[in-house]
Amino acid sequence: MLFREGVPSMKKIVGFVLVLGLVLGAFAGWISFEVESAHQQWVARLEARPDLRVLSSRFDRGWLRSEAETRFELRGPAGAVFQAPLRWAGREDVRQRVGFLVDQTIEHGPLSLFRWLEGGAQGSPIVAYVDASVVLDQEAHSELSAAFGRLPSMRARVAVRASGEAGGPVTMQAAPLRPRDVAPGATPRWVGRFEGLRGDVQVRDGQVVLQLDFGGLQLAGPELDFEAERWSARWETSLAPGPARAHSEHALADLSLELRPDGDAGEKLRLQISGAAWKSESDREALRWVGTAASSLWNDLALTGVRLDASWPRDPAVGEEPSSAAAELGFLPEWHIEQLEGRLADGPFLLAGELRLVAPASVPGMTTPPESAVHGDLELRFPRSLAETLLVDHPERLEAWLAEGQIARDRDALRTRLMWNDRGWLANGLPLETEGWLDKLVPERVMAPAALAASEAPDPDETGDATDAAAAGSDDAPGKAEPAPGAAPTAGRKTPAAAETAEPRVPPTGADATSSTPPASPQR
Repeated sequence: MLFREGVPSMKKIVGFVLVLGLVLGAFAGWISFEVESAHQQWVARLEARPDLRVLSSRFDRGWLRSEAETRFELRGPAGAVFQAPLRWAGREDVRQRVGFLVDQTIEHGPLSLFRWLEGGAQGSPIVAYVDASVVLDQEAHSELSAAFGRLPSMRARVAVRASGEAGGPVTMQAAPLRPRDVAPGATPRWVGRFEGLRGDVQVRDGQVVLQLDFGGLQLAGPELDFEAERWSARWETSLAPGPARAHSEHALADLSLELRPDGDAGEKLRLQISGAAWKSESDREALRWVGTAASSLWNDLALTGVRLDASWPRDPAVGEEPSSAAAELGFLPEWHIEQLEGRLADGPFLLAGELRLVAPASVPGMTTPPESAVHGDLELRFPRSLAETLLVDHPERLEAWLAEGQIARDRDALRTRLMWNDRGWLANGLPLETEGWLDKLVPERVMAPAALAASEAPDPDETGDATDAAAAGSDDAPGKAEPAPGAAPTAGRKTPAAAETAEPRVPPTGADATSSTPPASPQR
């Protein structure tokens, strides 16, 4: 009797289990499609960015577990920042973009709900967990590890909730740094350590917020010493369709850098920054910075109370297949410095103007494109002591420039409009001799040691030809050769020799002192 009475109960239980299984199976299937749809939307947002190119995307959907892999390249500031130290370290043919590989393992459906229940059912139900790792692509990772050492991957575990919110921790383990491109038994150029990072990512109301705290980074060797301590950063960007707007805030306790490619006896560049904080805003028009620092040191130029307002306009014509250096960056080749101010020991320092990146035309038959050059048009106001420090080896020049008009007096300070390009340097529209003082600010050997070493190495065949031509007094000798149309000028700093063949200039006075047109086509 009891058994007969229990039969209906057992049927109900079995029926309930079957229905529950069907519901959970249907739920798992629905969630898997939703997860795939969300992944496709994320990839579409990446593809819409002008500074980013998606190379491939794969999604393998499962009932309870799915996997995804996405490869993309970043241009713009990320590419430029990645390329610069590698070029300085002597790596050749480095792309002006950096590639990433994102691997995702997604647990979804009933398992995620069970984990949410086990955790106390706090907040909106969790419908998926995403375990993601972000690494440099093979080419970028090979270049970085060869020059500086291997970095670990960045990992995140993100809980996705039914409300549409998501969030979780972000980590990157500490690791020693040692260049891979070292001959057996040889001493590496430098060694160091990456102290790792910890952070958090949150997605809410169509906004992504990423907060990261970096432990530090050190590199040391005969050619450089670098150390950055306690850098924290916060990025915010929108998931809404249309041009992405982004905001970031950063704080850096201390940064120090000393470059000495020829050892202690050669030229050096020292940079130190303390108590720095800056913000950036990015939209479809430009990337803008506002930054401050308690103190900074650039070689012998020490500033306190530093403030910088600058912007980098975007290139509206950038496409998937950039055809120029500007488009490759995703920005126009110019930087606008609204104001850089600080205080030297004897008075305030002010700077404003524009820097431009110009790629000279290649010479016919040249297999390697010439290096891009930075040209400038800057207004400066500074105390007399700065000029005296820079001209310590040529003290007579300051009075001559004051008399001729290259530098003007402005109450208790000095003022000039400094312009430079491939034809030379001008100050207030007049030729300016740079030998003996410019290297104190920007040592050329330090800034591009690999490029200079390559340019200084003579080609045996060309050397022989040049010697024969010179001995014969031929008009075809290299010293007398006419440059090809559009040819890039010889590398290195030069006094404005072109000014000797240009139309004579009358020293500007008053308001005219800042209205001169710089020479065309700059090159450093």
